[in-house]
Amino acid sequence: MDQAVFEVLTQALSSDEKIRVTAEQRIKELEQLPEYPVSLAKMALAQDIGIPQRQISFD
Repeated sequence: MDQAVFEVLTQALSSDEKIRVTAEQRIKELEQLPEYPVSLAKMALAQDIGIPQRQISFD
């Protein structure tokens, strides 16, 4: 789950509109899963991933 959240958040930062829109739709699907907030919290606290991904996990 953590890897899927990381990947979709990275895609949501894409400048390619098609990739970004697809990622935003996938995020809406992931939001329905109970483990989604836990994955976001892990990303926000992780020191080994990029700042943009950590910041977007707060949105």
